[in-house]
Amino acid sequence: MDSYQSASSRYQLEILPVENECYECSDDDRPTLPIEVLEAVDQGNEGVIQDYLSKDGNVNALQEEESLISRACATGKVEIVKLLLQCPDIHLNMKFEGATPLSRAARSGHVECVKTLIDATVACNIQLDGSWKAIAKCLKSKPQLHPRSAAHILRGASSKGHWDVLRLLLDTEYHFVKEDLYPLTLAAVSQNQWDVIYSVFKRHFYGRAQLINEVFAVSVNMRCWEKVEKVLNFMDDDLRFDIDFVKATLSGKFSEVKRLLAEGQYDPPTLNGNLLVSAAGGVEEEAANLLISIKNTYTRRTYSNALFLAALGHCAELVPKLLHNPETSYTLNDLHQANEVLIRLPRYEKREGFLVAYFSDYLKKSEKIL
Repeated sequence: MDSYQSASSRYQLEILPVENECYECSDDDRPTLPIEVLEAVDQGNEGVIQDYLSKDGNVNALQEEESLISRACATGKVEIVKLLLQCPDIHLNMKFEGATPLSRAARSGHVECVKTLIDATVACNIQLDGSWKAIAKCLKSKPQLHPRSAAHILRGASSKGHWDVLRLLLDTEYHFVKEDLYPLTLAAVSQNQWDVIYSVFKRHFYGRAQLINEVFAVSVNMRCWEKVEKVLNFMDDDLRFDIDFVKATLSGKFSEVKRLLAEGQYDPPTLNGNLLVSAAGGVEEEAANLLISIKNTYTRRTYSNALFLAALGHCAELVPKLLHNPETSYTLNDLHQANEVLIRLPRYEKREGFLVAYFSDYLKKSEKIL
């Protein structure tokens, strides 16, 4: 954990905001639920309940602090649960004797009620805490969740570190967006859940490349070479790197870097990987000059990733050389992403403030040209 903390002090994955969760369903000023309507739940009499609701009966009414949805979940009346969920203003989290409807269904082993509740698409977001084992059991049966429900469960499991639930969700074809997957990946890095991270990287979503780059930077600064190699393959499965070379660049052993390059033993995929690891870890001026002096080797994708990684590390020795390299050009998206990461990360040295200003000027000139 210490190695992660030292790395994350320089490279910080940004927590993106998630939508507000509606968990507090107050029972204040609720009308009284007729006792015969509540008893109709026990009898499975949908007609009585439907008649009550059709006559403007309040779906959130209480009989001695118990609601219709709570009693239906506790008794496993799944068809009544489905009927009640047709009311868009239903509250899902009113507690009876300290338990929400979901937790009552989970405690009683009513799996179908749990499935129905976690797939609810009413305005009220269901409170998931206390029912994670039941949720995991439901997910194992591959329920057809609404995308909104799947995303809600993923965010809740991410914030609480329920890795079994997260693994089950990531093993499905539900589509999750950056705002869902970014906080999850941050939590997975901090908890050393690398199989979850790799599952995220196997998905296709906007912002994937940037997220891989940021995790790659953390893995480089952890000096965990096995993880570096694995994450590098998600950038491009043809890439690799030489440990002796990157150790030399990252430790500032200029003569060793020069010797290894002079021996000419590296093929293009290795040279591309060496540049990316060096950019992520930060290099001194002489090593930066040597890396950039290698001609007709680096791909456009490598240049783009290297620019982002060097900007992420505020590597003032390498960023200008990458920007002014005649072998490549950058899209405005490349430039904006690198510029944004320069601006948002903490800056502790004066040279980093200079680099931000320098990069901003370069970006403005590029926009004028285009």
